[in-house]
Amino acid sequence: MNFKDIETSRLKRLLHDIATVNTEPAGQVGLDPYYISKALDLLDGRVGVTPYEMAQFEFLFIVALDHSKHGIPNLESQIAQSPEIFVQAVALAFKRSDEGEDPPEWRIENPEQRAAVVSAAYHLLNQIKKIPGTDENGHIDKEALISWIEQARQLLHKHARGTIGDQYIGQLLA
Repeated sequence: MNFKDIETSRLKRLLHDIATVNTEPAGQVGLDPYYISKALDLLDGRVGVTPYEMAQFEFLFIVALDHSKHGIPNLESQIAQSPEIFVQAVALAFKRSDEGEDPPEWRIENPEQRAAVVSAAYHLLNQIKKIPGTDENGHIDKEALISWIEQARQLLHKHARGTIGDQYIGQLLA
């Protein structure tokens, strides 16, 4: 398939629909990681496509991108810049350690969608390799890293996921 000829907004819509519109019977159509990776490579850097949008696509296709050429560079960069996104991934993958309530935007009512998001969030947490505070040359800014960790830990405790969150922060830094 030649994605180069597909206009940007159409390619974005196509990728979104592939990931979210489930009209095929289960087990009928499998996503080919090669083509997903290729489409995302061509979309990445196009005018009208933000790094945030690319991160969303990478999350939608995280399992297909597991061992692909494209990987999840935009998603990793978003997490490295925003401890809030990391905490949301932990919150989506793991239940609270108390009886409290999560923010409404984190709740997913549809059981099938919830299961898919939980799986994707768990997969993401085990795929992240970029250490927060790392610049384009691979050097780590100590102050930025410490700030990210402090903010992440504060939010993890606020949302009753301190212990599991600390484990994933440790895994990220290992």
